[in-house]
Amino acid sequence: ERNSQPVDTEALTPKAWLRAQGLPALLVVIFVTGLFFSFGMYRLTEYAAVDEPLWFDGRISKYWKNIAERDWRGTNISDKPGITVALATGPGLWFKSTKDYKTAHVGGEVISLKNDVESFYLAYRLPLLIVITLLLPLFYFFLERLLGKRTALLSYVFLGTSPILIGMSKIINPDSLLWIFTPLSLLSYLIFQKRGSFRYLIFSGIFLGLALLTKYVSNILF
Repeated sequence: ERNSQPVDTEALTPKAWLRAQGLPALLVVIFVTGLFFSFGMYRLTEYAAVDEPLWFDGRISKYWKNIAERDWRGTNISDKPGITVALATGPGLWFKSTKDYKTAHVGGEVISLKNDVESFYLAYRLPLLIVITLLLPLFYFFLERLLGKRTALLSYVFLGTSPILIGMSKIINPDSLLWIFTPLSLLSYLIFQKRGSFRYLIFSGIFLGLALLTKYVSNILF
Protein backbone atom coordinates (compact mmCIF):
# COMPACT_ATOMS: atom_id res chain seq x y z
CA GLU A 1 0.00 0.00 0.00
CA ARG A 2 1.16 3.52 -0.70
CA ASN A 3 1.02 4.57 3.00
CA SER A 4 3.35 1.74 3.99
CA GLN A 5 6.09 2.81 1.58
CA PRO A 6 8.85 5.26 2.54
CA VAL A 7 7.98 8.80 1.52
CA ASP A 8 10.75 10.95 0.10
CA THR A 9 11.08 13.52 2.86
CA GLU A 10 14.81 14.05 2.34
CA ALA A 11 14.50 17.77 1.65
CA LEU A 12 12.15 18.49 4.55
CA THR A 13 13.25 20.54 7.53
CA PRO A 14 13.04 18.79 10.94
CA LYS A 15 9.81 20.67 11.69
CA ALA A 16 8.28 19.69 8.36
CA TRP A 17 9.37 16.07 8.85
CA LEU A 18 7.63 15.95 12.23
CA ARG A 19 4.49 17.40 10.62
CA ALA A 20 4.67 14.75 7.88
CA GLN A 21 4.67 11.96 10.46
CA GLY A 22 1.33 13.03 11.86
CA LEU A 23 0.26 13.54 15.45
CA PRO A 24 -0.90 9.92 16.07
CA ALA A 25 2.48 8.47 15.02
CA LEU A 26 4.42 10.96 17.13
CA LEU A 27 2.21 10.27 20.14
CA VAL A 28 2.87 6.53 19.77
CA VAL A 29 6.62 7.16 19.66
CA ILE A 30 6.46 9.40 22.75
CA PHE A 31 4.25 6.93 24.62
CA VAL A 32 6.45 3.91 23.83
CA THR A 33 9.59 5.87 24.77
CA GLY A 34 8.02 6.87 28.09
CA LEU A 35 6.90 3.29 28.64
CA PHE A 36 10.46 2.06 28.04
CA PHE A 37 11.83 4.51 30.61
CA SER A 38 9.11 3.65 33.15
CA PHE A 39 9.78 -0.08 32.86
CA GLY A 40 13.50 0.66 33.12
CA MET A 41 13.00 2.61 36.34
CA TYR A 42 11.01 -0.22 37.92
CA ARG A 43 13.20 -1.84 40.59
CA LEU A 44 16.24 -0.14 39.10
CA THR A 45 18.13 -0.29 42.41
CA GLU A 46 16.77 -3.52 43.87
CA TYR A 47 19.09 -6.07 42.31
CA ALA A 48 22.80 -6.76 41.86
CA ALA A 49 24.21 -7.81 38.47
CA VAL A 50 27.13 -10.22 38.21
CA ASP A 51 29.76 -8.19 36.35
CA GLU A 52 28.75 -4.68 37.43
CA PRO A 53 31.28 -4.59 40.32
CA LEU A 54 34.05 -4.59 37.71
CA TRP A 55 32.75 -1.20 36.56
CA PHE A 56 31.73 0.15 39.96
CA ASP A 57 34.97 -0.87 41.64
CA GLY A 58 37.45 0.99 39.51
CA ARG A 59 36.78 1.15 35.77
CA ILE A 60 34.43 4.15 35.71
CA SER A 61 36.37 6.25 38.20
CA LYS A 62 39.71 5.17 36.68
CA TYR A 63 38.63 6.33 33.22
CA TRP A 64 37.63 9.82 34.38
CA LYS A 65 40.67 10.11 36.64
CA ASN A 66 42.97 9.38 33.71
CA ILE A 67 41.04 11.82 31.53
CA ALA A 68 41.61 14.54 34.13
CA GLU A 69 45.31 13.66 34.30
CA ARG A 70 45.56 13.45 30.49
CA ASP A 71 46.88 9.93 30.85
CA TRP A 72 45.45 8.77 27.54
CA ARG A 73 47.11 5.36 27.72
CA GLY A 74 45.42 4.77 31.08
CA THR A 75 41.96 5.33 29.58
CA ASN A 76 42.17 1.80 28.18
CA ILE A 77 40.10 0.54 31.13
CA SER A 78 38.88 -2.78 29.77
CA ASP A 79 39.35 -5.28 26.97
CA LYS A 80 35.77 -4.58 25.81
CA PRO A 81 36.80 -1.58 25.70
CA GLY A 82 33.65 -0.15 27.33
CA ILE A 83 34.56 3.51 26.82
CA THR A 84 30.95 4.55 26.11
CA VAL A 85 29.86 2.82 29.33
CA ALA A 86 32.24 5.01 31.33
CA LEU A 87 31.03 8.10 29.44
CA ALA A 88 27.33 7.37 30.02
CA THR A 89 27.69 6.50 33.71
CA GLY A 90 30.23 9.22 34.50
CA PRO A 91 27.67 11.67 35.98
CA GLY A 92 27.24 9.22 38.86
CA LEU A 93 30.66 10.32 40.12
CA TRP A 94 29.17 13.73 40.92
CA PHE A 95 26.94 12.15 43.55
CA LYS A 96 28.61 8.95 44.75
CA SER A 97 32.26 7.99 45.12
CA THR A 98 33.11 4.40 44.32
CA LYS A 99 35.72 4.43 47.10
CA ASP A 100 32.94 4.64 49.70
CA TYR A 101 31.42 1.39 48.51
CA LYS A 102 34.39 -0.92 48.29
CA THR A 103 34.01 -4.11 50.29
CA ALA A 104 36.09 -4.19 53.48
CA HIS A 105 37.54 -7.41 54.92
CA VAL A 106 38.63 -7.80 58.55
CA GLY A 107 39.93 -11.13 59.78
CA GLY A 108 38.67 -12.84 56.66
CA GLU A 109 35.11 -11.59 57.24
CA VAL A 110 33.20 -9.15 55.04
CA ILE A 111 32.24 -5.97 56.87
CA SER A 112 28.73 -4.71 56.11
CA LEU A 113 28.61 -1.46 54.19
CA LYS A 114 27.18 1.45 56.14
CA ASN A 115 26.35 3.38 52.98
CA ASP A 116 23.04 3.14 51.15
CA VAL A 117 23.90 0.85 48.26
CA GLU A 118 20.56 1.48 46.49
CA SER A 119 21.30 5.19 46.11
CA PHE A 120 24.73 4.18 44.80
CA TYR A 121 23.16 1.97 42.14
CA LEU A 122 20.73 4.76 41.21
CA ALA A 123 23.54 7.30 40.74
CA TYR A 124 25.24 5.16 38.07
CA ARG A 125 22.38 3.24 36.48
CA LEU A 126 20.01 6.18 35.98
CA PRO A 127 22.34 8.20 33.67
CA LEU A 128 22.85 5.10 31.53
CA LEU A 129 19.10 4.49 31.29
CA ILE A 130 18.52 8.15 30.35
CA VAL A 131 21.12 8.00 27.55
CA ILE A 132 19.58 4.83 26.12
CA THR A 133 16.06 6.27 26.33
CA LEU A 134 17.11 9.43 24.49
CA LEU A 135 18.74 7.37 21.73
CA LEU A 136 15.77 5.01 21.35
CA PRO A 137 13.63 7.25 19.03
CA LEU A 138 16.44 7.13 16.47
CA PHE A 139 15.23 3.63 15.65
CA TYR A 140 11.92 5.06 14.52
CA PHE A 141 13.61 7.78 12.47
CA PHE A 142 15.89 5.36 10.58
CA LEU A 143 13.26 2.65 10.16
CA GLU A 144 10.81 5.22 8.78
CA ARG A 145 13.36 6.33 6.19
CA LEU A 146 14.09 2.72 5.25
CA LEU A 147 10.74 0.89 5.44
CA GLY A 148 7.99 3.45 5.86
CA LYS A 149 5.97 4.84 8.74
CA ARG A 150 3.71 1.87 9.40
CA THR A 151 6.54 -0.67 9.62
CA ALA A 152 8.65 1.75 11.68
CA LEU A 153 5.85 2.24 14.22
CA LEU A 154 5.21 -1.48 14.60
CA SER A 155 8.93 -2.20 14.97
CA TYR A 156 9.34 0.61 17.48
CA VAL A 157 6.52 -0.73 19.66
CA PHE A 158 8.20 -4.14 19.80
CA LEU A 159 11.61 -2.61 20.51
CA GLY A 160 10.38 -0.28 23.23
CA THR A 161 8.45 -2.98 25.09
CA SER A 162 10.92 -5.86 24.78
CA PRO A 163 11.65 -7.22 28.29
CA ILE A 164 15.10 -8.38 27.18
CA LEU A 165 16.14 -4.96 25.84
CA ILE A 166 14.70 -3.18 28.88
CA GLY A 167 16.56 -5.55 31.19
CA MET A 168 19.85 -5.06 29.33
CA SER A 169 19.47 -1.28 29.58
CA LYS A 170 19.36 -1.45 33.37
CA ILE A 171 22.76 -3.09 33.79
CA ILE A 172 26.10 -1.28 33.61
CA ASN A 173 27.69 -3.37 30.91
CA PRO A 174 28.83 -2.79 27.28
CA ASP A 175 25.90 -4.85 25.99
CA SER A 176 23.48 -2.25 27.35
CA LEU A 177 24.75 0.21 24.71
CA LEU A 178 25.89 -2.21 22.02
CA TRP A 179 22.30 -3.10 21.08
CA ILE A 180 21.73 0.60 20.33
CA PHE A 181 24.84 1.51 18.35
CA THR A 182 25.28 -1.63 16.23
CA PRO A 183 21.81 -1.79 14.64
CA LEU A 184 21.70 1.99 14.15
CA SER A 185 24.97 1.80 12.23
CA LEU A 186 23.59 -1.00 10.04
CA LEU A 187 20.27 0.78 9.46
CA SER A 188 22.07 3.99 8.50
CA TYR A 189 24.17 2.11 5.97
CA LEU A 190 21.13 0.41 4.46
CA ILE A 191 19.42 3.79 4.06
CA PHE A 192 22.54 5.09 2.33
CA GLN A 193 22.38 2.13 -0.08
CA LYS A 194 18.68 2.77 -0.72
CA ARG A 195 18.63 6.56 -0.99
CA GLY A 196 22.23 7.39 -1.87
CA SER A 197 22.31 10.27 0.61
CA PHE A 198 25.82 10.74 1.96
CA ARG A 199 24.60 11.95 5.36
CA TYR A 200 23.50 8.42 6.25
CA LEU A 201 26.96 7.07 5.47
CA ILE A 202 28.26 9.63 7.98
CA PHE A 203 25.69 8.46 10.54
CA SER A 204 26.72 4.86 9.90
CA GLY A 205 30.36 5.72 10.55
CA ILE A 206 29.53 7.60 13.76
CA PHE A 207 27.49 4.73 15.19
CA LEU A 208 30.13 2.23 14.04
CA GLY A 209 32.74 4.19 15.97
CA LEU A 210 30.54 4.27 19.06
CA ALA A 211 29.94 0.52 18.73
CA LEU A 212 33.68 -0.15 18.52
CA LEU A 213 34.24 1.99 21.62
CA THR A 214 31.62 -0.12 23.36
CA LYS A 215 32.58 -3.69 22.47
CA TYR A 216 34.97 -5.07 19.90
CA VAL A 217 32.50 -7.73 18.75
CA SER A 218 30.98 -4.90 16.67
CA ASN A 219 33.81 -5.58 14.18
CA ILE A 220 31.28 -7.93 12.62
CA LEU A 221 29.80 -4.81 10.98
CA PHE A 222 32.82 -4.57 8.70
